[in-house]
Amino acid sequence: MDQMQASIVAVDIGNSQIKFGQFARALTAPGEKSPLVLPEPTATLELPIAHDTGRFDIAHLATWCGAQVPAEACWLIGSVHRGAAAQLAETLAAWARQRERKWDVRRLTYQDLSLAVRVDEPARVGIDRLLAAVAANQLRGSSRSAIVVDLGTAITVDLIEVDGGFAGGAILPGIGMASRALADQTDALPLVVLDDTVPPAALGKSTTAAIRAGLYWGAVGAVSELVSQLSSQQHIPPDVIITGGAGQMMFDALSQRCAVRYEPHLVLAGIVLAELQQSSSA
Repeated sequence: MDQMQASIVAVDIGNSQIKFGQFARALTAPGEKSPLVLPEPTATLELPIAHDTGRFDIAHLATWCGAQVPAEACWLIGSVHRGAAAQLAETLAAWARQRERKWDVRRLTYQDLSLAVRVDEPARVGIDRLLAAVAANQLRGSSRSAIVVDLGTAITVDLIEVDGGFAGGAILPGIGMASRALADQTDALPLVVLDDTVPPAALGKSTTAAIRAGLYWGAVGAVSELVSQLSSQQHIPPDVIITGGAGQMMFDALSQRCAVRYEPHLVLAGIVLAELQQSSSA
């Protein structure tokens, strides 16, 4: 199958959800269009997964595949959840046999990426962080480093160097994880879910409001300080790119502290770019 021509389905499996993106056949290799533009999916699907088992709504995925995925497609999976990745691969293989589909299903590792990974144990870095770095290299200025902030189940703040290498970064609990920890590890504090449309006031007048304030502004403060620390090591201010489930919610607060760009499909785009880079170099 010609990977440059086959329809690509990019799959980003996190710890709490799976995100699918279907990309059209008419994709070009990186650099053939504006280097500041990412591939955009023509259709997306997000499914929650059970963290302990990796189970997800197979029926919903089947419906989406029937409407969006052609008979010939390349499925590229970037996963940080082994159970969910195994179940997805088994499901797709079964469907391909039953429905006579030519689906090439592959799970990506850091060795599939044209990316220098400058950390102690490259194989242990979450593939989502590395794929986001691949996409960031398409967006950043050629003379600038980049900082990628992924606000998901966990929050990661990573540095991509001027030459495009992944230098590492920081990992901290995501907003939802921090909320569950407060509820689980205390006797009286409730589980609180943030309103993703209006930032909470910093001064909480009730226990629930105080938790909302701490969760939101604590995350903003932590991310802002990490961005500041990483930026201070660079000769030119880095490009800052944010993504992840809480990215839109925190964009306004973070943009008041530094110039940021929000890219909701950063990891999916990184999957596609990684494949195009490999195909063009083959």
